[in-house]
Amino acid sequence: MLTIKNKPILAIAIFIAIALIIYATFAKNISESEYKTFIKPDGEYHITVYSYTSLISLMPGSSGDRPGVIKLYNKSNQLIAEKDVEMLQLIDSVEWSDTGVHIPLVVDWELPANPRK
Repeated sequence: MLTIKNKPILAIAIFIAIALIIYATFAKNISESEYKTFIKPDGEYHITVYSYTSLISLMPGSSGDRPGVIKLYNKSNQLIAEKDVEMLQLIDSVEWSDTGVHIPLVVDWELPANPRK
């Protein structure tokens, strides 16, 4: 039975619960876990796709629906470019050329002119 003495404690508990739910809903970039990697045939560059791990779990089978980030690295593992992605399932192929990289419907990046620098 609630009495006047217990109402402040109940209000604080409800506030904390609501704050935790809001935090868990909007905290997407708690950590990154590797999802896919694509390597340029000459080995000079690679793209790694990371999924964001959040506090809230998704429905079973929806791992490709989660947001993440694409990162382009050179042979020395130096970060060249990155882009946030809303749905990882959009990234199913990478098209490499001598001067750039294309991920259909997601991004086009130019590669540095001299990768050995």
